Amino acid sequence: MTCALLPGSPAIDSGTSAGAPETDQRGIDRPQKSGFDRGAYEVSVRKYLVMKTPSHEMFSFSTSVEEFESGEGTAWSFPEGMPVTVTFLHETGKAVKDVLVDRQSIGAVRSYTFPNLDRDHEIEVVFMDAPASSGGGCSASGTGIFAFLLILPAALFRRRR
Repeated sequence: MTCALLPGSPAIDSGTSAGAPETDQRGIDRPQKSGFDRGAYEVSVRKYLVMKTPSHEMFSFSTSVEEFESGEGTAWSFPEGMPVTVTFLHETGKAVKDVLVDRQSIGAVRSYTFPNLDRDHEIEVVFMDAPASSGGGCSASGTGIFAFLLILPAALFRRRR
């Protein structure tokens, strides 16, 4: 079992590089700050994701770690070097219009992955009212007098081959 060092611990940055492994017991690179930490644990530097939406709209997002409720300018911290996938979960009747990562548009995506969270980032999600689509698809299955109908928007419908 690996025990984390607490903030202010005298073991932080007071170790030596002589004979020290390149990573701690969890695989975190060493050193993280100005020096090696003593023992099997290296305190990782935390990085922040700041989520923004126009007009103070509420939405939620999930990462590979957990699901969060969000609002304007809310920030969450994650360990540096951790891969984080952010999935945007909008309210019913809304759709993602655009996503900006560090003020650069990446389009109307449902999720974005930071393969190595190496610095602070800002994510802005722009929502719009979900448009009704024409030309949707329909598939049916079942027997007897009841049938199950699955109605999909055209963008989600795939023909079976």
